[in-house]
Amino acid sequence: MTANTHIAAVLHGAPDIRIQQRITTHPGPDEVQVRIRATGICGTDMHYYHSGKNGMFVVRQPLILGHEASGEIAAVGSNATQGFQIGNRIVIEPQQPCKSCNFCNSGSYNICPHLKFTGSASVQPPIQGSLQQLYNHPALFVHKIPDAISFENGALLEPLSVAVHAVRRSGLKIGHLVLVLGAGAIGLLCASLARAAGASRVEVCEHLSGRH
Repeated sequence: MTANTHIAAVLHGAPDIRIQQRITTHPGPDEVQVRIRATGICGTDMHYYHSGKNGMFVVRQPLILGHEASGEIAAVGSNATQGFQIGNRIVIEPQQPCKSCNFCNSGSYNICPHLKFTGSASVQPPIQGSLQQLYNHPALFVHKIPDAISFENGALLEPLSVAVHAVRRSGLKIGHLVLVLGAGAIGLLCASLARAAGASRVEVCEHLSGRH
């Protein structure tokens, strides 16, 4: 590895992941560079790996997967005014909205119709993901974490936010009975949060024997 490159896990098709060198670029003015310490493997990553696509989104060029990530700040862009310093421990919020549509302006940037997502083939060229040593990301969507949170647990904060949203949307009340379909990471997080929110009983249904 040279001074201007870093190592990445690059998906070239199904199931073809190669460990390769990638050119290390400086963060843009509004970005920070993250030295990745942990990345979770999402179900979407598995779809891309096994079949080369996730729903309608097809891998058409080399793609670095990964979006559930934590790490340390390695460099700060000139306009990144969120108070980041080299060595800060952080997690990323993996979407990149347009920041100008009605949804973004109202605070609902998660449903921006022009949303670009890290480590996804939903746009061309794709936004490369976090299964690499160094990764640049908009500073606006990077959040500091305390030393008490490990990098591994930090990488769980993105799927945890999905589960929190799901439980809030469910209208769960204290004493309700809850059925969770699927015992993957999101399902288990939803079950734990439902119990913490006051469900009297939580059942999880899973058809894959390896998750029983």
